[in-house]
Amino acid sequence: MRIATLGAIASAGGSSSYPAWTAVPGTVFLLDFSEASGNLTDSVSGVVLTAAGSPVYEQTAAAPFDLLSPGIKTINASAGGGNFKNASAQAALDIGTSDFTFEFMAIFHDGQFGQNDANFNARDAITDYGYKFSYDSVSGDGTGAGWMAMVLNADDGTTFLSTSSSVTNPKDGNIHKVRVSGNRAGNMVTYFDGISQRSDDMSGVSGKPILCKRAIVGGNTAGNCINSATYFAMRLVVGSYTANAGGPGGG
Repeated sequence: MRIATLGAIASAGGSSSYPAWTAVPGTVFLLDFSEASGNLTDSVSGVVLTAAGSPVYEQTAAAPFDLLSPGIKTINASAGGGNFKNASAQAALDIGTSDFTFEFMAIFHDGQFGQNDANFNARDAITDYGYKFSYDSVSGDGTGAGWMAMVLNADDGTTFLSTSSSVTNPKDGNIHKVRVSGNRAGNMVTYFDGISQRSDDMSGVSGKPILCKRAIVGGNTAGNCINSATYFAMRLVVGSYTANAGGPGGG
C-alpha cells in the first residue's frame, strides 16, 4: 500500500506532476495497485479483491506519473486471464441515493465491443442490480474510436445507462484519466483526460438506492477480464460529485 505525502492535485508539467491519490471526505474505496503480489486491499474500507489468474504486478510509470507507480496489469481472458474479484456484496461501497465520483488512471491495452468489458464491476451476476463502469478500446462501427459506459441498476429494476462513443481510441501506450461525476439531482458527466464526453439527466434514478453487489477490477458479467489495462489508481467518493484526484487535462 503506497503512502501519499501530498494531496492528489495535478500540477503543471515536470517530473512527478501527478501525486499518489489520497482519501478525501466521502472516499469509500481507494486502490493504488502498489501490491507486489497477491490480492488487492482497498485502503479505506478494507475490501479485499482476490487475485484470479495471472495479473502482472509492479508495472512502472515514467514522469510525470512516477508517484503513481507501480501499477498492475489485468490480462484478457483470451490471453490466459488475470484480474481481481470479490463475489460478495460490499455495503461499504454502496452509492445509495447519494452523489458520487468514480475515477481511475490506467493504460488501456485491448477490449472487445460490448458493455460487459468492465473496468470496475459492482453488479450482481444474475440480476444485474448494482453499478458498473466499462471502457472499450474498440468500436463496433469500424471508426476505431473507443467508448465508455456507466450503468446504474436499482433493485426495483430501474436502469440508468450513459454511453459515450466519441472518445478517441486510447490504446496509445499512455496513461489516461477517466472520471464519472454523478449529481443525483442533476446530470452524470463522464470525463476523459479532463474533457467532458457526455452528460445525462439522472432524474430516473433519483431517490433510488444503488448498491454494490460485488467488486471486480477487470471483470465482465461472468467475472472474466476481457478488457486488459494497467491500473495505477482507482477511487470511489460517495456524497460528492465534484471530487477530482487530478490527472491529464486536469482530470
